[in-house]
Amino acid sequence: MSPRQQKAVVILGAALVGTYVLGNVAKSQARVLGLNAAQLAALTAGVAFAMRNA
Repeated sequence: MSPRQQKAVVILGAALVGTYVLGNVAKSQARVLGLNAAQLAALTAGVAFAMRNA
């Protein structure tokens, strides 16, 4: 697996785990922020990825 593919898997995994863990909280926050669930998951994954590489 290439480094690029590994990063994609990490991002997708973070998005899935983040969405699962946050559950209804994520949905309500998404509504407050005006985002759909996929956008919030992507944002969460981005933050997790940035923190991992900080």
